[in-house]
Amino acid sequence: MKFSELVRLLEDNKFRLVKEKGSIRYYGKPDCDKLVRVDFHGSKEVPARSSAEPESQDSDPE
Repeated sequence: MKFSELVRLLEDNKFRLVKEKGSIRYYGKPDCDKLVRVDFHGSKEVPARSSAEPESQDSDPE
């Protein structure tokens, strides 16, 4: 998935650009108090393991 496709997916799900500084964009929606940070790089591929993905359950120390 490219960064531009990720942004389109966010916008299709009612997220809107809240603020932008350089290549960093923050998206939010009215019913959510948290922002989604996207380090936008246009046509480049989003890394396979991004910080938006949940961590593995195996890394939970007991």
